[in-house]
Amino acid sequence: MNSGRLHVCRCFVFGLSVLIFLAVLGAPHLTRIHAAESAVFQRASLNTEALRARIDQRIEATRFGSARWGVLVVSLESGQVVYSHNENRLFIPASNTKLFTAALALDRLGPDFRTRTSLYSRERPDRQGRLRGNLLLVGRGDPSFALYHEPGTTGSTVKAFAQALFQSGVRSVRGQLLVDDHYFSESTYGAGWMVEDLDAYYCPEISALSLNDNVATWRVTPGASPGKPAMIQMVEEDTQLVWSNRVRTVAAKAKTRVSATRLLGQNRGVMSGTIALDSPRVTQQITVHDPALWFGRSLAMSLRTQGVSISGRVRESEFQELGPTGEPGPTWQQLTTLESPPLRSLLATMMKPSNNLHAQLLFLLVGAQGEKSPEALTTPERSVAAMELWMRGFLGAGVLPHLEEGAGLSRRNGASPRHIVELLRYMDKHSSGAEFKESLPIAGVDGTLKHRMRGTRAEGNLRAKTGSLRSVSSLSGYVISSGGERLAFSILLNDYVPESGQPSARDEVDAIAALLADLARDAKP
Repeated sequence: MNSGRLHVCRCFVFGLSVLIFLAVLGAPHLTRIHAAESAVFQRASLNTEALRARIDQRIEATRFGSARWGVLVVSLESGQVVYSHNENRLFIPASNTKLFTAALALDRLGPDFRTRTSLYSRERPDRQGRLRGNLLLVGRGDPSFALYHEPGTTGSTVKAFAQALFQSGVRSVRGQLLVDDHYFSESTYGAGWMVEDLDAYYCPEISALSLNDNVATWRVTPGASPGKPAMIQMVEEDTQLVWSNRVRTVAAKAKTRVSATRLLGQNRGVMSGTIALDSPRVTQQITVHDPALWFGRSLAMSLRTQGVSISGRVRESEFQELGPTGEPGPTWQQLTTLESPPLRSLLATMMKPSNNLHAQLLFLLVGAQGEKSPEALTTPERSVAAMELWMRGFLGAGVLPHLEEGAGLSRRNGASPRHIVELLRYMDKHSSGAEFKESLPIAGVDGTLKHRMRGTRAEGNLRAKTGSLRSVSSLSGYVISSGGERLAFSILLNDYVPESGQPSARDEVDAIAALLADLARDAKP
């Protein structure tokens, strides 16, 4: 190659390098820079000093001037602290609260624990299957009950319950179907749950008789022409949800914006917004008021489908029929009962999708199943007392986490990175530690981490519980470093509201978590 061509080639390569460099610097979104960083970090192993420097550089960035970081990383092999920052300060943990709930339930109830939902009557059916008197439906906090289950999922269904009663010999009920959800006392919502969240799908009413996660699905399709009302259809039957339809059809290609608000304490709501003429069907979920009655109505309909007639209506029991043991009085006879899946299975359906209803029900089950106190405590108070007593066992003296409910929706909850890491270390050696770890989402694989940290060493490796509230992001769990070392970590970010174009709080937390998988103690920085 002559010198002229060589010069041109060198200029082209140099110019291309400059363009790439300028493109990176001029990227409108910092997430592109972080993606490039992640790719580089994935290829390079870090020793402890380099890891600490990388984390320090990130959390000390000026964009976090008004935010608070709390980070603690500990080796499960040696107990050595790999990294720490504000590890003893209390933070809002959001759904990292579920780590405590899951561990408490495993410790107090055991991985094989099952709860029951039962039907009772005051007398047995006669030879023709006629039952004179009322049916009593008693719930004890099974979070798995649904109208039907998708293939591959577990749990009880209303149809299976109706079939079980039919198989017990009942063909007709000359009475009413009474629903009793008094197994938990004073538990309609978790303590500290925000009023503006109470009609959102992630914040349903709590009931010992829960169905379909206590949420219903509505579908909105465009009207026949612009200006016409949209068409609204509820998927589930017997919810008693009544909507004021304020959704209007607009021209094709226009924006579709549909929202729904349910009035607090009622099954009445308003659906408003616009839907484009060419828009596909909009599907969303809304919470149902008084899910115990919804359960009862659905069961009555399923019973009739199975061939069991009921002459009376469905209503709530006027009196608390359950005694101190959770069973009705001696005048009631059990006709049939269905058990929930074992706790080890319930944990996965709670932890991986971060289901708030399931978490609060498991939290309350600990209080309901625990030893009775001479004090007149509500079920939530008994659950909190059981949590504090249990935490004292592995945290010892000092300030305990303040956890007033089991899901993590309360902004009054407080826990430090050290509290969470000590919990993780405790469960690492617990007899139910395997079930605890199996319930956690896996980075890049499933649950709330399914689409996170892909393309890094954390993918398929890191198991952790996510957490998110407004201005709060958390991630705590286990990861194996590139050097084969097992680590327990807690990363908590509070009071961070990113400006336009900056990475989300979730992305910031993930960037640190992915770095932990790059740690190799003997690696060169």
